[in-house]
Amino acid sequence: MVFIVKSKIYNMKRKLLNLSFLVASTILSAQTVDVNSTFANGEENYTPQQLVEDIFANTSCITVNFTNSVSNPNYTNTDSEKSYGYFERQNGSPFPFENGIVLTTGSAGGTDQSVGSPAWLGDNDLEIFTEESSFNATTFEFDFVAPVDLNEVRFEYLFASNEYGPFECFYSDGFALIVSGPGIDSANYYDIDGDSSTPDALIDLGGKNIALIPNTNIPVQVTNIIPESTSCGGKNQEWYNYELPESKYSGETLPMEAIINVIPGETYHVKMVIADSRDSAFDSAVFLNGNSFILPDFYFDEIDDDILLVEDSAGAGSQLPDYSDLLNINYNCLSEEQIQMTITQEEELTIVQTPEAGTIIHENTLVTLEVTDHILNKTHDISFMVDFIPVQIGIEESAFEKFKIYPNPSNGTIYINNYEQIASFKVFDYRGAEVCDYQVLNKTIDLQNLENGIYFLEIENREGEVYLDKLILE
Repeated sequence: MVFIVKSKIYNMKRKLLNLSFLVASTILSAQTVDVNSTFANGEENYTPQQLVEDIFANTSCITVNFTNSVSNPNYTNTDSEKSYGYFERQNGSPFPFENGIVLTTGSAGGTDQSVGSPAWLGDNDLEIFTEESSFNATTFEFDFVAPVDLNEVRFEYLFASNEYGPFECFYSDGFALIVSGPGIDSANYYDIDGDSSTPDALIDLGGKNIALIPNTNIPVQVTNIIPESTSCGGKNQEWYNYELPESKYSGETLPMEAIINVIPGETYHVKMVIADSRDSAFDSAVFLNGNSFILPDFYFDEIDDDILLVEDSAGAGSQLPDYSDLLNINYNCLSEEQIQMTITQEEELTIVQTPEAGTIIHENTLVTLEVTDHILNKTHDISFMVDFIPVQIGIEESAFEKFKIYPNPSNGTIYINNYEQIASFKVFDYRGAEVCDYQVLNKTIDLQNLENGIYFLEIENREGEVYLDKLILE
């Protein structure tokens, strides 16, 4: 019975393939992305190695060595109809990427909607995710050495497909970006069907697929990103681009970012692959932003724990501090000319904190830092939860009235009376990270090894009661 149902869908799809050319002119009239056209520097004839090393990666920032490619064997590197290539957006186009590389399951250039015959081989890794046979795989593989300056690398891309329309509920054309190397588990859990009610699958790819819907473990494929107005209902529709597609494909996702943590100085392998699922009739593509495989121009300190903020002793809430010092700058990817333009960090960056510093809060509060780099014209943001700790209520004043910490603010040396009653004395920074577990032996406590800033004290007496206080070092 299952075979008969699939056969009916397949035959219907073949009929609609012919009908699709009748509406192709409507889609193409909106196409504002040129792929494998005649470009100023001959990028339309670039080899897969040139596309990876010269277009996708910024080799002034990161060492990349191309290793392998698989593509449509029916075309040569100089044919615009090959299954990969270079793209540029036209003037005035709202397409999110200025230029980059594209991998397809059919023809990258030209105006053909689908070039699926004769079919070529699929990809075993993608078949694990789709649980179906695959066809027309285009694959680029390369090695890179993780930069010494940063413990993560990023890719920017969007996925497009002609399966969008009548077949997004049935055909799982997909894209995978598999990274392997030191510190990366070979087997990882994935929500392969995008259904929270079914268990995740443990899949061993020899590395990790990071082509996932952001903030999930759901692989990027047609059947996992579906617009609302379909027979099967929407799925992760917030990542579907409801505007008229800017490419020649009938549907596109919004831009997505793939991120992977790496160990500086170590070598990693990347396999990026796209393939048709179940048949080769309707093509799909992935557009990778040019020079997106580089070090970010700025990044944020990792926040392992919720940031702590203790209510003042009067119970009137607490002021949010300025968290902009979470920001670290990395200008290793700038040219010498750009570096000459960099006068001071403050003049080149705009940092907006929401809620702004000085805001009085009375509960756990989500804080967002938005940072704009005016040299590279990029904006990133990070959000984190500030864990508000209200003033202790219900504890008899006598439990801690014998503890007095002074001076506060302090230059790093503080004094505490009745020190012999203290069982534990811990210091946390404003992010909630423990920076000191001090053994109190006398009334003098030396914290001069800590940087100036706001800290929180957690003092436990011998009866197991805990006292929280804020300390300012200046």
